[in-house]
Amino acid sequence: MIRLHSGPVQAVVLPALGGRLISLRHSSREFLWHDPSLLDDAFRPRVPVTPQPAGSPMESWQNWGGDKSWPAPQARGIADVGWHGPPDDVFDGGVYEVLDRRSEDTIRLRSAVDARTGLQQTRTIVLTDVGARIKTTITNRSTQPRTFAPWEVMQVAVDVEDETNGAIEVECAGGCRVAELVRWWGHVRIARKRDAVSIGFGDAVAKLGFPDATGRVRCRFADGARLALSFTPSPVAPESAPFQLWLQTPLARAPEDSGGWRPMHRLIELEPVGALTDLAPGESASVTADWTLLAEQRRSPTRVPKLRSGT
Repeated sequence: MIRLHSGPVQAVVLPALGGRLISLRHSSREFLWHDPSLLDDAFRPRVPVTPQPAGSPMESWQNWGGDKSWPAPQARGIADVGWHGPPDDVFDGGVYEVLDRRSEDTIRLRSAVDARTGLQQTRTIVLTDVGARIKTTITNRSTQPRTFAPWEVMQVAVDVEDETNGAIEVECAGGCRVAELVRWWGHVRIARKRDAVSIGFGDAVAKLGFPDATGRVRCRFADGARLALSFTPSPVAPESAPFQLWLQTPLARAPEDSGGWRPMHRLIELEPVGALTDLAPGESASVTADWTLLAEQRRSPTRVPKLRSGT
């Protein structure tokens, strides 16, 4: 466990759990989600760490939470081309080497080489006085050409009050298209403006893609806090969606076609995706995301409603 800080911004990194950023705070306000059944409040494992090989059933996935990096595209089936996770035992669940820890606000980590994709990942995390800059780099360590994109996945904590009073605003150009990549339950609340799309936090377990995203995303929470993302989008991102959004709310049973996985927690995933790149042996591709945090006031006490039924 490694702690970083810069002014009012503090972070915790877990190199041994997928090189993930497990905590990102502005003052005392936490923005990242972690599974409290897997990690305690000090981010120590409550259960044995048992990474599962890529292609294992979703129900075996230990989703620790936080901010992590994956390669895209994500394979839909065993025979498909792509990254066959999560779960996996290299990028999401493996041990990362610490390459650079020379200052209190910066860390650089590197994964092992994944035998199936031939890729190795490097994550560079730099805190600022207002947030964090995270750079994900994928490098082809195989002897054959590979086609992948760097992909950052930030799991953000969501309160029951946020599902009523919060929203994610995705700035867009053109027609502000929204692609429904996956929907396992519910109906996504979408409101279109002239140059943005507003998405409600709750009422769905679904994955959305934004082909017209400009690279600027803002989240508004019920307690007044704000989280903003800025990155340079690519028109050749996987699934033609340089920004992707996962919405999750608890369900009473596993949805159909989920591989036995049941959503048990409230969270969203903010996912900037880089360009899908033909990588010759030794070549790399990167995506850099700037995250800005604003904590205005303390969150009100949480009221926990009943679980929704699955599909």
